[in-house]
Amino acid sequence: MSDTGSPVPTSEPAAPPRRRRCCLWAAAGGALLVLAFAGYGVYAYRAMLSPAPLEFSPFRYRPLERSLLTAKFEFLELPSRLLTGGDAPVELVLNERELNALLFGDAGHSEATEKARVLIQPGDRLLFEYSRPAEEGASPRYLNVRALLGVALGPGVARIELHEASIGSYSLGPFARSLVARRLQEAFAEQYRKDARLRRVRALSIESGRVRLTYQPEGG
Repeated sequence: MSDTGSPVPTSEPAAPPRRRRCCLWAAAGGALLVLAFAGYGVYAYRAMLSPAPLEFSPFRYRPLERSLLTAKFEFLELPSRLLTGGDAPVELVLNERELNALLFGDAGHSEATEKARVLIQPGDRLLFEYSRPAEEGASPRYLNVRALLGVALGPGVARIELHEASIGSYSLGPFARSLVARRLQEAFAEQYRKDARLRRVRALSIESGRVRLTYQPEGG
């Protein structure tokens, strides 16, 4: 007795021409989208790299400058130590160079590795500038960062607020800016942990091109 049922189809029926065209357009659109993102990524990467570093020199102490800055701290602490045993905070006003000495004096920066500085801006902002080599060769490229910051510093507090940022000629949007803000916050927190003078700061304000610190003397 033979099987008289219908034969089992061996392949799917061909898609209608209109459906095939839609699939082709969708595939092409997806490919173009991937290429666009890849192209934008290449553009952004190239825009972030600069042919020269930022035009400032790594911080280096001048002769006796480290001793004079230390003496400034100690001299302002003296009345508090004599009158209150070091319990009373004192006020310390730093100019721009003294602030950079406090932040970067012991960082060991150089043109060959990395360098950074802060510039006091109108209002209560600091402009942070950072530069390091990114590509070597006959035409070296540099990663140059500029970031407009607000700083909160106090007992157990070392916080940075990032208002604007750019890398090279590329201005960062909200997502990229949040990544830079996180990295700056980590670096600032690390510096805060290392530097006993920063940990003794009770308050910080920026006024008239100077930084005013309320500072707890050592041992107070």
